[in-house]
Amino acid sequence: MELEINLNFEDKRILVIGDIILDKFVYAEYAKMSPEYAEVPVLKVEKCSYCLGGAANVASNIKTMGATPYLVGIVGQTYEPEFKNIETLMKISSINTNYLVNTSISTIVKTRIFNAGLPMCRLDRETEQEPKDKVNIEILNKINEVIEQHQPHAIILQDYNKGVLNPDSIPNILNIAKINNIPVFVDPKYANWELYNKVDFFKPNAIEFDAMTHLLKIDELSIEEQLLYLKNYLQVKNLFITQGKDGSISVNEQNKIHRQSIHKSIEKVDVCGAGDSVIAMLCLSTLSNNSMIEIAYLANLAGYIACSHAHIYTVKFEDISKLLK
Repeated sequence: MELEINLNFEDKRILVIGDIILDKFVYAEYAKMSPEYAEVPVLKVEKCSYCLGGAANVASNIKTMGATPYLVGIVGQTYEPEFKNIETLMKISSINTNYLVNTSISTIVKTRIFNAGLPMCRLDRETEQEPKDKVNIEILNKINEVIEQHQPHAIILQDYNKGVLNPDSIPNILNIAKINNIPVFVDPKYANWELYNKVDFFKPNAIEFDAMTHLLKIDELSIEEQLLYLKNYLQVKNLFITQGKDGSISVNEQNKIHRQSIHKSIEKVDVCGAGDSVIAMLCLSTLSNNSMIEIAYLANLAGYIACSHAHIYTVKFEDISKLLK
């Protein structure tokens, strides 16, 4: 079957809502053994780099794919160095910073430490608490502001279970989307997945999907039966499961199931941020009126490109165009 793929991304405006993360990469080399602690190496830091992560990485992918993102999420105080890094990276990427909500909760930072080029450990800085009512209201106000000013074609909810998308905010956001007739695309995590009822696209990965089917006690069913059960349970229009090296499996609005193999195997796979690239492509390719088969093919390409590069890589329109030739 020959695909008739449309890449009409340029005029699309996407509202991205979710957990904003600063991804920090620290590259070090062994220097000596620690004089203070037995058998503990001392690493000399050679360089550090920063990337937009989480919902900010989704927005970055939307931008590099040729569309216009508007990002709503929470960050720390304006004087916080981590906030300054995020603000600078967004400005470099030409992403509007007007819709960030500053809070007393520290900006989320994931620091990955590499020793001689090999991953050694990851340090996470995050606040284990949900935003207060005042912050939830500010988030909803920013969402309404984006809708009123820019009339987005779609909303992406990028949930990393860090607090922006919570039991109070999710129903309100979905209601706003319904009132304004805006399709919703969801990349869920574990805590709030049952709240994403009647959305247009629901995209868990294989691990998240297994956790959901386990909670629903449908482990013994075939994967096709599990797909249809979860789709009906949440009343979503389309369900899309990423399966790593096994590609993806999806079911569309007409309950047709489609399996998509990976584009090609990758010798050195780096999955950092790949899910962000996939949800961005799912959204843009759906808005471009592609079929589920074409959408799955494009999402597969986006995931392949992201995983083929070290660390966080934003998939560019040119990357996709090149592979389609």
